[in-house]
Amino acid sequence: MQLIKKSNIKDILKKTSVHLPVLIILFIALSTGIFGINFGPHWDEGAIIKTVTMSIEYGTILPDQYVYPSMLYNLINLSILPDVLHNYENSDRTKMLKEFFPYTWGRSYLSNSYITRSNLADISKSEHFKIRTRILFMFIAYFSVLFVYILVLTWRKSWIEALLASSLIGLSWEVAYQSKWVGPDAILMQFGALTMMCIFLAINNKKNEFWLMMAAIAAGLGFGSKYPGAILLIPVLTAGFYNFNGNSFKAQIYLFCKILLFFILAYLVSTPGTIFQFKDFIKDTSTDFLDYGIRGNESFTIAPGLTHLFKMLMYFCMAVFSKYSAISCVFFFLTVMGAFSLIMKEKKIAVILLCFPVLYVLSFSRLIVMKVRNLMVLIPFFAILASIGYTFLCDKIKYPFFRRSFSVLISVLLLINAGWLVYSSYSIRMEDKTNYIEQLSHYLDQRPDILFLLSEHVANDLLAYDKKNRSNVTLNYSHNVKAACLYAFDIPIAELKANQYNYTWEWFGPYDVNYNYYPSWIGHNRIVVMPVNKN
Repeated sequence: MQLIKKSNIKDILKKTSVHLPVLIILFIALSTGIFGINFGPHWDEGAIIKTVTMSIEYGTILPDQYVYPSMLYNLINLSILPDVLHNYENSDRTKMLKEFFPYTWGRSYLSNSYITRSNLADISKSEHFKIRTRILFMFIAYFSVLFVYILVLTWRKSWIEALLASSLIGLSWEVAYQSKWVGPDAILMQFGALTMMCIFLAINNKKNEFWLMMAAIAAGLGFGSKYPGAILLIPVLTAGFYNFNGNSFKAQIYLFCKILLFFILAYLVSTPGTIFQFKDFIKDTSTDFLDYGIRGNESFTIAPGLTHLFKMLMYFCMAVFSKYSAISCVFFFLTVMGAFSLIMKEKKIAVILLCFPVLYVLSFSRLIVMKVRNLMVLIPFFAILASIGYTFLCDKIKYPFFRRSFSVLISVLLLINAGWLVYSSYSIRMEDKTNYIEQLSHYLDQRPDILFLLSEHVANDLLAYDKKNRSNVTLNYSHNVKAACLYAFDIPIAELKANQYNYTWEWFGPYDVNYNYYPSWIGHNRIVVMPVNKN
């Protein structure tokens, strides 16, 4: 057997070590996510997990509800699989197969089993199972970091750009806290990144239909994760048109039909109830449309059109890339520069990359409900554009010193984002050991020139903590009051306004969510410091 030469080993290590930083980014994202995974209750998790519980109790293999497509249902079933296998590890395989696969579509019942339906249902209702499912969803969501890294590396041949794009996703607080939810948005984000990766692999390998079909399957699974994911089909068709436009008209139509077939099949495999429970499907999707298009949703209701567009733009600019608005603005500026550069230099590629974000934003701007979780799927696209914008600006900087300084600045901003992920996870883990009144006390003492209006609840707790006679607090409103300090749960829901990046000056509580965008969050209570509206 021929031995590998030392020089070859060095070459292999050199080639692989260059990709080590993206694994470090993944490690930071996943480790901080797991550390803060037990963040308390979530609005939708109970109802989503309950679909699996009911399937277990009634012995069905379909969820019987279609507010979301069935990808979530499938993943939760995957999460409970270890419990099923553990209880069957000593059983006869024939009996197991006989028990679990007697199904006909619609409704069928489990026979006598080594683990009863009641036991399995109890497991699905447990806190342990919920945490495990959150971890599974988070792991799947962070595949988008790798997919974007491969995409940019394949397309741009730049390790720096690939690392920057993946870092913007992996170190984003918006991605971090929303990826831990048992919900469809982070899963759709991952399938969006996978779809675009496959598209660019198809472009890089001309006439390679395999990757284009893989893109169609990924887009179909994205559709099966959340209905607006159907728009992912557009960049796949666009890539098919541009990449194979030398074909005859007949061959082009045949290619489009194949893309549509793979897309539809992937969707139906993930959500077969579209056919087999058609009445439930129509009823539930109609209800969801009414909420977003007609009825509204409490503090998330917004005027459609330009107002909705402006709010989305402010979210992309001020919040998506960092908890700190100034840092987020820097990276959003890179995104704009990247889009400009791409449109100027590679128009066809620009159409492929930008058609989904543009169509997605326009379609959501027509709705009267804005929840920023719906915008997660766009973050990989923005991260890719930001990495292109970084190179574009570096090329414009003539002097090496300033170019290196700019690169150092970007690195420092990313490190700040990483530090915030660590701190936010720590705040969740230490929630029951943290004195938020003490934090408020220090906050007030550091701002003696600002007059704060305290709610009765906060004032009583502050007085119990210390009996300082502060001149910058009051219990009565006056025109000199700049901000109010009150408990979040004391604010009537009707008075809450979501989707304002500067809705609060500060809050004292766990950083399990961006309260500015989710003020009606049902998690832990917190003290919020809000500017007073003088109007």
